[in-house]
Amino acid sequence: MSNLLDLGNLPAALQAPLVRLLPCNESRRRAVLAPWLAVFGEPVIDHTWPWEPLKRFWREADAAQVRARFEAYLCRTLHPGEARSLSIFDPGLPFFPCALTQATHTWRSPWPGVFTNAEYWAITMQLFNGDPAHADELLQGWVLREGPHGRLIDKQLSPSERRHLIAEIWDIEIERRTGYCV
Repeated sequence: MSNLLDLGNLPAALQAPLVRLLPCNESRRRAVLAPWLAVFGEPVIDHTWPWEPLKRFWREADAAQVRARFEAYLCRTLHPGEARSLSIFDPGLPFFPCALTQATHTWRSPWPGVFTNAEYWAITMQLFNGDPAHADELLQGWVLREGPHGRLIDKQLSPSERRHLIAEIWDIEIERRTGYCV
């Protein structure tokens, strides 16, 4: 018996883009288990309502927008300017430790009290094109900065504090790169 995520238990409408856009089951598992920073900051597996008609009927426009953004997320590559760049969900790339996948090369958060392993992977892959040295350089500034209650590195952040911090990092980094205020 396998401990891997059973993709057959996902809503059919969610399975369809996974099969269409990702080449193998390992990539598909990674895509639904990885935090999705641009929308929820959490894994899609925890937010399947946009693909379930009975759960989305009263907010169909929002669901359609989430589904469209998810398809764009599935197509995310490490180096967007390169036509043949690997998907961030490619099984040959590092992932965070997760018993529901077959990841053998994993990244762990250097600051587990501030970012979970999954959050660290997501920030590194989704904001820094899979470059942990670049991610660590920027993130170290965040975790070592003095706040009203001391340095982040000296704390154990709650899930809501982590989500707020990651959203702030995401917005600032996207604005820095694009000049567009999020």
